[in-house]
Amino acid sequence: MPRIFSLVRLTLIERRLFPMWYHKCMSIRLTFFFTALILLAVVHIVALELYLYWKFPWFDVPMHLLGGVAVALGYSILCTRFSSRFQTLSWYIIGVLFIGIGWECFEYGAGISLVREESFLLDTALDLCMDTLGGILGYGIVQGVAPVTE
Repeated sequence: MPRIFSLVRLTLIERRLFPMWYHKCMSIRLTFFFTALILLAVVHIVALELYLYWKFPWFDVPMHLLGGVAVALGYSILCTRFSSRFQTLSWYIIGVLFIGIGWECFEYGAGISLVREESFLLDTALDLCMDTLGGILGYGIVQGVAPVTE
């Protein structure tokens, strides 16, 4: 019983701390984030099943763009929840690049990088550029559809 009361109390406190615009903004951002994430996952699974990454070497380019959008939307949710001072484009790009560099390190370390040695740097640079463009697109989506206004 005490746990239920503490959840109710937390909800009431949350409603006072975060007005209605916050809940509307967050529900829009969560919808866009999960849509981008599910789309990314479904296309990735289909691409693996149909060997699209191997048939079309360029196929990972739009995947990195979509991944950058998903990361930017997730970043917007975290920033809105904890601190609004990190809601600038430069912070979005830093966050997306941080995740993108981590992903490239994972690909290299796991041995799933699909490029030959001579084009590894070019492919990595292109992937990070697409991540960044996706992050900028995600930032535009956030600012256009669900901007934070107090």
